[in-house]
Amino acid sequence: MTKKGLNVLRAEPPPPDGAPESPPPPKEFAPDEFHLSETNFFKGIRMQLSGLEHPPAFKSELEPVLAVLVALVLGAFLGFVVSLAVNRTIAGGLGDARWLSPVFLSPVLEEGVKALCIFAVAIALPRVFPNRRYGVLMGAVTGLGFGVLATTIGMMAGEIQGFNSFAKLVWTPLTQPLFSAFMGMGIFVFVNRKASESSGSSLLFGLPALFTVFAVVSHMLANTIDFVAPGGVGALVAALTICPLFIFLLRDFIGGHLNLFHFLEPVEETPDFDLQPPLPEEPPP
Repeated sequence: MTKKGLNVLRAEPPPPDGAPESPPPPKEFAPDEFHLSETNFFKGIRMQLSGLEHPPAFKSELEPVLAVLVALVLGAFLGFVVSLAVNRTIAGGLGDARWLSPVFLSPVLEEGVKALCIFAVAIALPRVFPNRRYGVLMGAVTGLGFGVLATTIGMMAGEIQGFNSFAKLVWTPLTQPLFSAFMGMGIFVFVNRKASESSGSSLLFGLPALFTVFAVVSHMLANTIDFVAPGGVGALVAALTICPLFIFLLRDFIGGHLNLFHFLEPVEETPDFDLQPPLPEEPPP
């Protein structure tokens, strides 16, 4: 038999039709491609998030674009309108305790409504949540739509004027997307656990509840500063103090280091210890 014939016999048979392809390894970046130094505050949580991720399987390149547009519209109209109606209804009955509305009630209500908007996107287009970074994107876009419409209506109604207008223009693109980014990461966990876990408590508690706490607490802190120093001063201070802190924490959750030009591409998470047990030593001859 010729050498060519031996090579044909040794060749592995092609995979059967319909067999799933092995996922490509995460893209590796050189250390100088990352922005700022790496952090590892939540390495254990990042390992759990990495285990839920899978390669994107979009039907077309337009599917994630459609999801972004849907999240933007839902966050703007459904999220803001529902929150505004409920907020004003509740605030009207608080009397002298009206401060409870911006400091406690609004953050919980608004983040809850935005979470429902993100969840609606996940139900309609579940493929757009292949990794935590897509969850952060969908959450941030939902919050951006919410904040832009809220600020626009406030300025048109004359409720936001002067320096407060400038402060809100700085506040809106930073705060609302940041709060909702944590909610988007929680929805990512919920969607990707749903197929493998039947217990309702395991879906709602754990990581989804943790990210909800981060979203609500960051929102409460920012609103408190805005309430204590009205007229736009508090909004600007919160945007320049609270936001950098929680952006830093969010950055750690999504990988500990960041390449803004490849934000949606997952980065491989490596444990701090060797998962493979050491090989036994050979006995002496």
